Amino acid sequence: MKISIAVALLILAVGAMVGWHDYQQVAVARESHEKLVAEAARLGIDPSNLLDFVRVTKHAREDREAVAKRFAAEFIAFGREREAFDGAAGNPPDEAMQQRMSQRMSDFIERMMSLDATQLKTLIAGIRSSDELKDESRERLLAIAFMVLWDVHPRAMLALYIESPETTRNEIAEGHFKSLLGRWAKDDPLGALEWVRKNAGNYPDLITDYAKQSVIERVALQDPKLAFKQPELAGLAGGLNHAVAESGEPGPWIDWIGRTLPSDKAESGIQEAVVSWTRNDYQAAGKWLASTPEGPAKNTAVRSYAETLSHYQPANAAQWAMCLRPGPDRDATLKMIYQNWPIEEPAAAAAFAKEHGIK
Repeated sequence: MKISIAVALLILAVGAMVGWHDYQQVAVARESHEKLVAEAARLGIDPSNLLDFVRVTKHAREDREAVAKRFAAEFIAFGREREAFDGAAGNPPDEAMQQRMSQRMSDFIERMMSLDATQLKTLIAGIRSSDELKDESRERLLAIAFMVLWDVHPRAMLALYIESPETTRNEIAEGHFKSLLGRWAKDDPLGALEWVRKNAGNYPDLITDYAKQSVIERVALQDPKLAFKQPELAGLAGGLNHAVAESGEPGPWIDWIGRTLPSDKAESGIQEAVVSWTRNDYQAAGKWLASTPEGPAKNTAVRSYAETLSHYQPANAAQWAMCLRPGPDRDATLKMIYQNWPIEEPAAAAAFAKEHGIK
């Protein structure tokens, strides 16, 4: 059986065949790998050359394809051992054997993380073409290899996915493609954005607004000022609340939303951003509000801030509400504060309602 990339991605998504423990092993290996690269950089070793240095030292004069093919043979042999291991229902292995098998899988994943993109493709081809494995084992090993390729070399995984004749577009959920783009954009946001621009017309069913958003989010997280200059941002800003919340500086984003988007979209975007910011750091949000010029954007922000704050600091929220001009917005905000007033303070809530004529 020849597993399609579509099936592999579905396996990645749900954890079937691979198993949650194997996924955790990939995550642990990635963390270890990242620490190694960081330590190399601290010592003055160029991280981009680190893996080549390791490979040349350990496999002098061996070409990379040979290294990948030998690794594939070892991994396939391990897969056959796993078949026997998993099939020993009548005589299950003891705990020590289970731990050894788990450690060997971790070792394989650690080594796999050091392969370059071309070597990982050779590994995948070797697993696919092997006639030594049962279908389930093949799918398991392929899914692990795809997981590593996805995580360490997302651009290569993207190219493999796009170029593969086996890929059927309607087999892949849109979210998988978005995740792949987002993973690439985490390391190289501008490179991923440029790729999206060049290929959007070629793959409109894949490079949707949903996928573009994942790239713009990464640009926004790393360099908000640069993100503001991207023409795609205005069309996607309504979905960038994660980036706004994680940016550490929501104020400039909220200002930009108020200046750039149509009033209906601006209002909802400001509301969501202020609510998230207030929940995370109400003091910083309040300082920003105090220094923000008057206008429609501030009016919307004050309402959202006061209503969110009212759940735990209703008196403070009421002071903010009174900063609004007399009228429907102020009345609605005061009423919401009353409705959110903590139930442990009935007397204070009643006095507030009486003061503002709330029934």
